Amino acid sequence: MARSSPRTRSRLPKEHRVEWHYTVPGKPTQNGYVESFNGRMRNQLLDDSLFFGLGYAHSAISEWIDDYNTFRPHSSLGYRIQRCAS
Repeated sequence: MARSSPRTRSRLPKEHRVEWHYTVPGKPTQNGYVESFNGRMRNQLLDDSLFFGLGYAHSAISEWIDDYNTFRPHSSLGYRIQRCAS
C-alpha cells in the first residue's frame, strides 16, 4: 500500500479544491457509515481470525471485503444483493 507524505496530503486538497472535515474524537455518530463498516469487519473477521503474517492478513481481509461488497444484502439496496441490484 502506498503511503502519502505530509507534503502530498497538504498539496492535494488545495489542487483539487477539497476541504478537510474532521470528526470529533469520541463522536462516532458523525461518521456512521464508516463506524458501521468498521464494527462489522471487527466482529465478523478481526475478532475471529489469527493472522500468521502480513500476506495472510491481506488475503483474508481482501476476501472478506469482496464477500461484504458482492454477496451480502445491503439496506441501501433494499436488502438486495449487489449483483442482483445492478
